[in-house]
Amino acid sequence: MTSTPSKSVRTAILSEIVNIVEARAAEAETFTPASDGLALDVGSHVRTGDASRVRLDFSEGTILRAAQNSSFAVQVLGASQENPVTRLAFEAGKLWVSLTDGTLEVETPIGVAAVHGSFAVFEYNPGDPNDPNDDVLVIEMPRDLESRFQLPCS
Repeated sequence: MTSTPSKSVRTAILSEIVNIVEARAAEAETFTPASDGLALDVGSHVRTGDASRVRLDFSEGTILRAAQNSSFAVQVLGASQENPVTRLAFEAGKLWVSLTDGTLEVETPIGVAAVHGSFAVFEYNPGDPNDPNDDVLVIEMPRDLESRFQLPCS
């Protein structure tokens, strides 16, 4: 009896680390300085400091860049190379995302935004932690994609 090969598991690797970039594998752990080649998994958390940035490369070709003072956690690194789905808990900062395929969802306390197989920039400012009414989520994308983009209600 022969078995069929299983589909590849996705990976997410940090690179192009500039200045202060810290990561932790799980919420219970402490942040430590990140290094090029660090592999992230579900539950991993990344944050950048002042004048800092980092790139995250997913195995199917998606690229995510986090600007200074950004913070996010990997919630879902799902499916396979053929049907990639990523979900991030986005706490603050600015993320540039370029997808060759699949879906990337960005969850904030004020809502969830998703991009499918294209490009988007997400910028989230949580404002006063005691007042969710002053939170701001800005989403930029190429003008020709605006008519296809939906911001799901949460």
